[in-house]
Formats: sequence, structure tokens, C-alpha cells
Amino acid sequence: MVDNRSLGRTVHFYNALSPDDALGGLILNQSVTEKNFLFMLEILIVASNPYSLSLRGSGEVLTPSDAPLKPGQYDIRSNAPGGAIE
Repeated sequence: MVDNRSLGRTVHFYNALSPDDALGGLILNQSVTEKNFLFMLEILIVASNPYSLSLRGSGEVLTPSDAPLKPGQYDIRSNAPGGAIE
């Protein structure tokens, strides 16, 4: 039997061009800040172009701050023309 490892995750991130296919996620705790999350993504995502991350629904763009990360779905967008992360 295969367990669904995404159960319980309160944060998910997506390629904005494929908004139905989660790339990953995590179970949020009080120690995760926006800065921590962006650092984690730098390790996981190898992108040929700079990208930005926004909270789905609000469009709020994350910045490397010590603000607590909010639960939700985050879209990754390339800052290059076309918007695809590669």
C-alpha cells in the first residue's frame, strides 16, 4: 500500500503554467518564514531564469523577510518572457 505523502501538508507550490500539478509542499510550523521557504526552493528548483513566488488567490509576492509563511498554494513564475520555469 502506497501512502499519500502530501496528506497534512499546509503549503503547496506549483509551476504557474501547470496550476493543477503540485511540485511539492510542506507541513507548516511556526519557525518557517518567507525567507526560509524561498531558501528551500532555491535548493529544490533549478531555474535558468530568475523567478518569483506568489500566494495564489491574493497575488501577494513573497520577499525574503522574517514574516511567518502563510499556509496556502504558491505559484512560481519566471521573470523571463513566457513565464515558464525550466
